[in-house]
Formats: sequence, structure tokens, C-alpha cells
Amino acid sequence: MNIVQLTSESIRELRAKRNGIMRGMIEGQEGSLLVLGGSFAWNDRQRNVVSYAVFTIFFEIWERFNMESWSYTFDEEGLIFYIKLDEDAKKVKDILVHYEDHHPIGFAIDSDVFDATQEWTRDSLGLTPRRDEYFKVALDELMNDIVVDPKYIDNYIKRVEGYIVKGDKQTILSNILVYGYVSAYTKELGFGMYGPNYKGSNEQMNFEKFIHLVRAYKDEAHRIFNVNSHNVSDINRYRHDIETKIQRVVFKPTDI
Repeated sequence: MNIVQLTSESIRELRAKRNGIMRGMIEGQEGSLLVLGGSFAWNDRQRNVVSYAVFTIFFEIWERFNMESWSYTFDEEGLIFYIKLDEDAKKVKDILVHYEDHHPIGFAIDSDVFDATQEWTRDSLGLTPRRDEYFKVALDELMNDIVVDPKYIDNYIKRVEGYIVKGDKQTILSNILVYGYVSAYTKELGFGMYGPNYKGSNEQMNFEKFIHLVRAYKDEAHRIFNVNSHNVSDINRYRHDIETKIQRVVFKPTDI
């Protein structure tokens, strides 16, 4: 899926324009379209903490579903993934509602789910509209505007950071690794490096390959503490395993 970056006079108009495009993306097709983004209503929705939350849930969706294809945009609404799935749209929306309401970082993401006939919402599932936990108002309406309360952003950041450093040491290391990569490269400008909206000087690398790279590192971080750090051959074997996995998931045979 190739998605064009959108611009508009206001965030409300931008969101309305995107909704119309999303409906057209699944028209006449089987399966469902999951659109995954942040739930951050500040003026800067490209913040690293928001992108990290979206990455985190995207990787979990990757493990849970068989994705036919996926793409992304990085505009004034921040990082958004567009994921084509074989699954029934009603089932997908039900699962995403569970993520939003019960996952430790679910508060930080928002989702839209479509099939060829309709958009599946909380209302169509017989549920009450989602409310922002800070302002206690409907999230959809809040996202159509720009929040200016500095306490709102402080609360959002603290909750995301709290998630990053919670868990066993393997989980924390994995979270920090992903957060570091996302913060470094998910930007408008990268000073010669690749990013969501441009290609850098390295012809072998782009942002899609970067996503595969981060996922590979995230998975391997859980193994680090099981490697015998006093045995040089074990460490070298572990390093070689990681390099091999990265080459397999990131580069085509002609790139290696």
C-alpha cells in the first residue's frame, strides 16, 4: 500500500480527509483495514513518545495477525500505520478496543477499523464512546482539536515512560532499545540519515527496513541475559545470530 502524506488547514479537516481516504482503501476488497495511530491531542503529534507507543502496539499486532500488507504516514497527525488483514473487521476492532482499554500503553494509541461496507466503531459494537482519561471527554472530539494544557503532555509522557521502565530487566532493555531507535530516526529531519518521509545517503536502508531492523533487535534483546558473558565463543555466536537475523529480515539477497 502506498499512502500519500496529507496536509490541511486544520487538524479537524486533516482527520476528515484521512477518514475518507481510509474508506476508499478497502472498498471492494475482502478482509479489513486497521489504521493505527496515537491518541495524542497536542499540537506536535510527531513526538517520540507517541511514535514509540504506536510502534509498540504495531509490533504486537504483527505477532497476533497475519498481515497481508502494511504502510505508514508521518504527517501532522504523527506516525500512522495502515495494515491490511485477512481477519473479520468486527473481530479486529473488538481486539483493538481491548488493547486501548486494558494494555498498559493502550491509552496512548487510537485505531480505526474498516471493511468493504462500513467502519467498525465502539458504537457499532454496542460499546460507549472512548473517553480521554485526562480530560474525561470523548477522545474523537478531543483529537479534532489542539490541547494547550501543559499538564496534559506531562501526564502523557510520564505514563509512556512509566511503561518503558516497568517489568523484568529483559523487558526494560527491549523497551529502551526500541525507544532509542524510534526517538533517533522517527523525525521530520535526519541530517543525512533515513526517516519516514525521506531517503538518506545509505541506499541499502529506508524507513520500512528500519522497522524490520528494530523489530529484530527488540526480539533479540530478550536473549541477552541468557548469554554467557564470560565465554567469548558464546558472545561471538550470539552476535553472529543477530547479524544473520537482521540480514534475513531487512535485506534482500541482492543487498547483502
